[in-house]
Amino acid sequence: MHISAILDEGTLLSNGALRSMAIERTPGYGRIVIADQRLGANDVLILVNAYGINAALIDAALEARSRGSS
Repeated sequence: MHISAILDEGTLLSNGALRSMAIERTPGYGRIVIADQRLGANDVLILVNAYGINAALIDAALEARSRGSS
């Protein structure tokens, strides 16, 4: 199986924890990240977040589902 990590620069802690937390809470951000990856119907997305559920995670899941990913 091919695995491709989606590591978005906006949410990486290396750019600062406060910045990362603020971006993860921005509505619509997760949709943009997933749209940029061009996920499709044959793709599986596994979402992981060290701090729990937030707006970006939910938006990413909803965008992946709308594109037919599981």
